[in-house]
Amino acid sequence: MEVDELELVINGEKIRIPADESTVTGLLQHFNLHQKVVIVELNDEILAKESLSETLLSNGDKVEIVHFVGGG
Repeated sequence: MEVDELELVINGEKIRIPADESTVTGLLQHFNLHQKVVIVELNDEILAKESLSETLLSNGDKVEIVHFVGGG
């Protein structure tokens, strides 16, 4: 059986995303976030930016995304 959605906990909220966006980079693209301005924590571990496109997500993963906004 093929899974068509992943259920993740993102910033404390349960969210479903399409399974074809199962990498961290895919998740960021889903939310229109650019990886240059975010820090991603997966299951309590901060991910290196170089690993985002290779890091696969699984059902139940806990993801924290912190993004920076310019201003003054």
